[in-house]
Amino acid sequence: MQLRELLAEACGAVPTADPERCVHTRAEVANCRRCVSACPVDAWRLDDEALAIDTDRCDGCGICVAHCPEGALSLAGVSAPARPTARDLTLSCERVVGERPGWRVPCVNAVSLQQMASMYREGLRRLSLRTAECQSCPRYDARGLAHRLDLLNRVLAQRRLPGIDLMAESTGQQPGTDSSPGAGAPATQLNRRDFFRRMAAAVAEHQCNPGDPALRAAGEYLPPTQPGDLALFAPEIDPANCNGCDACLQICPHDVFAMEEEPASLVIRVDACTGCGLCADVCDQGALSISVGRTFKQSRLALQSRKCPACGVEFHRPADGIGGSALCHVCSRVNHQRNLFQVL
Repeated sequence: MQLRELLAEACGAVPTADPERCVHTRAEVANCRRCVSACPVDAWRLDDEALAIDTDRCDGCGICVAHCPEGALSLAGVSAPARPTARDLTLSCERVVGERPGWRVPCVNAVSLQQMASMYREGLRRLSLRTAECQSCPRYDARGLAHRLDLLNRVLAQRRLPGIDLMAESTGQQPGTDSSPGAGAPATQLNRRDFFRRMAAAVAEHQCNPGDPALRAAGEYLPPTQPGDLALFAPEIDPANCNGCDACLQICPHDVFAMEEEPASLVIRVDACTGCGLCADVCDQGALSISVGRTFKQSRLALQSRKCPACGVEFHRPADGIGGSALCHVCSRVNHQRNLFQVL
């Protein structure tokens, strides 16, 4: 038995998490619930106090893995990149009985947008699906592989590039009724931060995820996006609402936002965006939004420097929205007259 197969057997068919990638370990205000929303058996739970995965419920489909924009979740047999042979690849559902050619995965909807873009760069031009009756399967995902492939192909077509042809073949079989791989295991519930940090520290998890490469956004596998092109994910800042706090720049795990001094501007590296939404979550002015599959318009935001009359610090604001408060973003929230009165 190969080492990969031994590791997969030891780890079991339950997703594991990388704490350094999950947005909830980066900011308390993170709103991402994609693993929770995507799970067809409601195995994931997330609230203000805890993040939990119920291993009794989890059936190892891997759909949550594909929905995580940061690649924080992994599952044996899904997370490892599949390199297509020449231009064709057959993707086979594990619930198809009989011969399973090509890349066999728990569910075809467990293949992420990043993986599709990576395989496209490797030369993939035709994807053949071999599945059971997906519409009647409990794992059916309306925003699954076909939805991701449609987004990728629309972006490619707008740039006059060949896409990936999808050839779907249903065997006519009813989906299997395999028992849950996690049956008999207790539900896991920890403090949100402790959940991920303890998983990261565990030796078993390290063995189950050998050599995971740094996550690359799907857009980085495609030709560079130019203003006017459709983008997979397009961050946009409203200069009228931006107060120049730079929270988006500091929180982004992929350096989508970068500061340039000459001319003073905030540069947006759209191809590095995974669409995780963390930048929009931390923007308390509601100035930042992320569009999916829309025209990329804003490659940079012109800035203008100012000096705060209250604290003397130099700060910047968008040049197009410079008519706001003369105070920096910190002092604009502080009633200095009230504080001075309290001191006196």
